[in-house]
Amino acid sequence: MPLLLKKRNEEKYRQISFFELSGEVFKYFYELENNCNILDDVDRSNVESAFKTLNLLISSKNQKIHFFFIDYQQETKGIRDKHNLTQENYLNAAATYFRDREDIFKKKTDAVYVVVTKSDQIKSDNGSTSHLNGEIRTQLAGRFLSENFGNFMDVIKHRCKKDSVDFNVKIFSIGDVYFKSICKINYYYATNIVEDLLKKVKPAGWKQNFKMV
Repeated sequence: MPLLLKKRNEEKYRQISFFELSGEVFKYFYELENNCNILDDVDRSNVESAFKTLNLLISSKNQKIHFFFIDYQQETKGIRDKHNLTQENYLNAAATYFRDREDIFKKKTDAVYVVVTKSDQIKSDNGSTSHLNGEIRTQLAGRFLSENFGNFMDVIKHRCKKDSVDFNVKIFSIGDVYFKSICKINYYYATNIVEDLLKKVKPAGWKQNFKMV
């Protein structure tokens, strides 16, 4: 999905394209790294095609920023899919894939973000979700990632450090949800991510073009 973005009072736009990987692609990572078959036959051809596209994007000359989204609520509730696998299983497989292919981040990646979603559910040490500002939630999110996705985080951080790629942990929430249907929208988290993008992506005229994977 291509977009043109600019800050107020700027003349030139930033050129950004977003590419989202489906959950099935991460299942394919798992298959590759564990030599097994968990994809449905109906999905397999589409996923293999998407995987080829992914490899083309990764090897392209365009600059890239990678986002990995981790669902806080899904992990803390211990949710498993029909294969008895969790987010951690799939992310570890993806991390192994990235670890074993040294050129993925090396040349054309400017930043990697791990984003913890549903961050309004992040709890403090006393079990409370209230009165936590963005900085404290981000610190708690970092601890949550270390405790639950340690291998994934270690692999990604090591790869970023080795290839001189900026690495950050972010949090995201649409806002506070009440009675499972009423939401008080909080723009802080989305604004924070967009502002980072605007810093990383140069306006047209620079010899850079970013694609988001």
